[in-house]
Amino acid sequence: MTKSKESAERKRRNIITTILCFAGIILNLLFCRLCEATGIPLYLDTVGTIAASVMGGSLPGVIIGFFTNIFKSFSDSSSLYYGALNVLIALVSSWLAKKGFFRSPIKIVMAVVILSLIGGGLGTMIPWYTDGVSFDSESLSAVLYNTGVLSQQGAQLTANLLIDFADKAITVAIVLIMMKLIPEKAQKLFSFTGWLQTPLSNEESAAAKNTVPHNVAEDEDTHSAQRIPCRRINSSYGHMHTPLQKRPHQGPHQACRKYRTDRRRTDRP
Repeated sequence: MTKSKESAERKRRNIITTILCFAGIILNLLFCRLCEATGIPLYLDTVGTIAASVMGGSLPGVIIGFFTNIFKSFSDSSSLYYGALNVLIALVSSWLAKKGFFRSPIKIVMAVVILSLIGGGLGTMIPWYTDGVSFDSESLSAVLYNTGVLSQQGAQLTANLLIDFADKAITVAIVLIMMKLIPEKAQKLFSFTGWLQTPLSNEESAAAKNTVPHNVAEDEDTHSAQRIPCRRINSSYGHMHTPLQKRPHQGPHQACRKYRTDRRRTDRP
């Protein structure tokens, strides 16, 4: 394939990925509006972010997560403060996907816990520095606080962690369903190409490790075919070959002189 065709193919893929990023933003906003309309105490505004990060890497996930909060800030200005959290969720989701956290049930639960600590843990601390500790009298935070066991901060943090764990569990379940329904070739369209070297897949990496480069194989054959240079020394006892590589401190004439001296010593009565 020529460079012009490769460039055209790369541009086409990047355009498709950009369109998918807009689709991920719309998906986040739709799930968020659905929760608000039904009164469910969840957000589900990271479905597109995590899906793009798992299937396409951190860059599309960061784009989707950041611009989701930009669009949400038109109706709620406080959403801008949570933009950094969605970017962090995209980066962590991409890292978890590379480490195989979405392949086994135990690791999936661990991934949900990690994402919940970001959304529920760090997300709880942002209002503390903006509006202080406040919650509705009928909220889960108020119920936990009225037990008298937890303080206001502890009750709010615990309630948000529990709610965000349910939020991320449903989000990850939706992402896993999407990964089952979307073919693997289509999932690769979520990743941008050209801004960094496209990483090899597991199969390509294994094939590269088991393949010996052609020039290396030729060098090994040439080296094995070379003979050790010798100097033939004629004598009355026959022909003797002295490998010169084993005597780096002696030249060929010195080796012959040493041989004649040893012969004189043995011929003396």
